[in-house]
Amino acid sequence: MNLNQLSKQSDLKQLTKEELLNLVSDIRKQLYFDMSKTGGYLASNLSVVELTIALHYVYNLDNDALIFDGDRHTRIHQMLLNRYNKQFTSSYNAAISIAFGMSEGLIAQKKESEVVAILGDGSINDGINFEALKHLSERDSKVTIIYNDNSNSDLSVGNFDRSLNSLRVSKPYNVIKNDMSKVLGSNVVGKRVLSSLNSIKSVVKNNVLETTIFREFGIEYLGPIDGHNLKQLFAAFKYAKSIDTSIIIHVITKKGRGYKVVEEDPSMHYDALRPYDLETTKPLSKFEDQHMVNAAIVEQTLLNIKKQNKELMVVATRNLPQNQLINFGLKYAKDTFVISNSELHATGFAAGLALKSLPTFLALSAHMIPSLYNQINNMIAANDLPLVMGINNAGLQADVNSDYQGVYDINVFTSIPNLIVMQAQDQNELQNLLASSFTYKKPVAIRYSNAMSNYTENTQFEMIKIGTWTKAHYTEHMDAIIITYGDNVQRYLKRIIANNFNIGLINARFIKPLDETMLLELAALNLTIYIVETDVMRRGLSALITKFYRDHNLNVKIKQFSLKEMHLQPNSIMNIRNEHRLDINTILKEIIEAIERG
Repeated sequence: MNLNQLSKQSDLKQLTKEELLNLVSDIRKQLYFDMSKTGGYLASNLSVVELTIALHYVYNLDNDALIFDGDRHTRIHQMLLNRYNKQFTSSYNAAISIAFGMSEGLIAQKKESEVVAILGDGSINDGINFEALKHLSERDSKVTIIYNDNSNSDLSVGNFDRSLNSLRVSKPYNVIKNDMSKVLGSNVVGKRVLSSLNSIKSVVKNNVLETTIFREFGIEYLGPIDGHNLKQLFAAFKYAKSIDTSIIIHVITKKGRGYKVVEEDPSMHYDALRPYDLETTKPLSKFEDQHMVNAAIVEQTLLNIKKQNKELMVVATRNLPQNQLINFGLKYAKDTFVISNSELHATGFAAGLALKSLPTFLALSAHMIPSLYNQINNMIAANDLPLVMGINNAGLQADVNSDYQGVYDINVFTSIPNLIVMQAQDQNELQNLLASSFTYKKPVAIRYSNAMSNYTENTQFEMIKIGTWTKAHYTEHMDAIIITYGDNVQRYLKRIIANNFNIGLINARFIKPLDETMLLELAALNLTIYIVETDVMRRGLSALITKFYRDHNLNVKIKQFSLKEMHLQPNSIMNIRNEHRLDINTILKEIIEAIERG
């Protein structure tokens, strides 16, 4: 049985053990092939093939609900849903809350169905999940919570982390594996399976759970179980369906499962991969040794700033390898604070450091920003704190739903007073902007994509004045003007020069505040201004520029190229650009045609 032979969920439920194992293998191969073309979160998705198949085998998707807490482990679910022609639903760090609400809704409607929340280990310690667990323990509604534990998670240090670590290596874990194998190997289903699972649950409860945090919430717990063993998964999920109370099922999986090179390379476990070679998993894009991802350039710049300013503090909201901050953390451990997957607390903590006038860098990811609006606005901007926020993964991201897209942060930032927002055109400007940020003594958000750049270390930083743009390409005779920022600047510059276009190009490195002096100069040219941004249009750069000209009663012809307000579906960055007519060929073609029409 292969994936293409499935047309409805009942097809999967009728498969034999051998056919299910063949399906597992086929899905892994298909996933590995697909992501070699599009890029994406390969390791985390490889880890949940058996888990996802088991969910589809046991639950009825026409009646039951599967709620995932994000996109990093949902690709298999989407692949199967595509075969059934069903729609995919996800959430970001709110799966328990959503599932709980749905369960209460079923009670109100007097309907019966199963609601399952699937959490990754990176989000299990998020505050909203603790709030949901507390509320859930006070009600009679039923939610099954699948805790997918990769055992190399981003959990913060503390009692919760130590509690989970003890579970992962506990004696009951081995007891569960052995007992389940005996029971499930007998091919007996029903009461005998449920009875054995009850006894297994008792073993865990008596030996471990009295000291675990799950037990403190008064919610039943089963695990840890092998997340790559279909028999164990089937039995656990069937048991969860058979009881009338909420339960947490703790599943141990391995990132990169099925591909040794991915399993053994931690660098492939965190961020989305670029398209890669099928045999080596090496990126298809060839870079010289001196090429570095922007986050690594930020780290090197912070190391250089630290030499000059010993008080510099760094706060990371993901683990150090994910933030490319491992070298800084190793060298300055006492001045580095890792608060993984607790960005609300991390933001408040960083604000506290800034309140003590300590130069502080807070490492964030662009997709986090909408959920941090209150903290950034009320704690940081309202107090005009000298805090520099590094916004990684800014702009379009490959193969993720809107939850993890980096295109929704600018319209949050531009609505916040006192906040400076900027993005560099290249690695040299990135270093200078970052160094300059600490001299502003104001709240700063410096965005950078996960692209790679040819790194050359700045031996002496250029201090850049707030709200100043540069003319990347500017001649005496121009037929039009393009204003853009970030990676787009160099992309358009190369094409304009190569084709000898009479088009001016402005590097709008400060999105907020605008360079009002340059905007007035451009208005006097009486040329059409084309504003290009691969972020959401609302409250974006084009909206700010349009408002500026309107407020100054200037009649300037403006054409906007940007993303409409919508939830993006997983796809490659190239396909998203093409779909939304934001690819460079389409935009330049439209500009040239407009120039020729006069």
